[in-house]
Amino acid sequence: MRYCAPLLVALALGFASAGIAAAQVPDPVTPEAIAQRIETRIREKFTATNLEVQVVPFDDPSYTQQGRLQWVVISADKLEQDVFTVQQIFIKALDTTLDLDQLFATNSDVVRKVPGRSIVTAFVSEENLNKMIGPESSLAKNSGIEELKMQVLPGQLRITGKYHPFFDADLELIGRLEVAERYNINFIPVSAKFNGVPLPQGLLRGLLKKMNPILDFHDVPMGPSVDQVVVDDHRVLITG
Repeated sequence: MRYCAPLLVALALGFASAGIAAAQVPDPVTPEAIAQRIETRIREKFTATNLEVQVVPFDDPSYTQQGRLQWVVISADKLEQDVFTVQQIFIKALDTTLDLDQLFATNSDVVRKVPGRSIVTAFVSEENLNKMIGPESSLAKNSGIEELKMQVLPGQLRITGKYHPFFDADLELIGRLEVAERYNINFIPVSAKFNGVPLPQGLLRGLLKKMNPILDFHDVPMGPSVDQVVVDDHRVLITG
């Protein structure tokens, strides 16, 4: 658990703020209406499986009219967006204040006036990691690597593929995952070889620049920051 960074005052649960229509905030606004609106925003951006949103107000009803909530809980078996997929995700934002005008506006971001604290747990399977680096991913398109494959080993990842800059040399990267800037998860290599020969540092740096972040949590609902990432049992566990 930790305090969310000021960066998350504007978090992306909806579309870009361009072309915002006039807000239509219910009067009075209820926790149920807020929960339904948050769920709608999530479904606009993600394909969600067994999505549940719970909003718990403070005892003072005036807080709800201001958008201040005791907590907001979001859970889903799966959230998918393009090639990004997380499973068994649980997010809890505590003592948070939402901008109700933004929440109930059309084509608007959800804005948290007061970020509060957040808790998150989520899993990413080996299968979904491989989808994220598949032929349609930015990494596959920009790195010069084909036949990319990621294998989750105890405590580390193994990435293999064909590296075109070296005449289709066999590339092998072994390393760990590390949290960067609270919302990104980067691959940190401990071994980098092509055709069994160590990859020059200059080429490795260029490759990592195209590869990282492996996972980006900026767009995850309620914008939870990430504290720890654990690689184990053919999946990656993210907590915050």
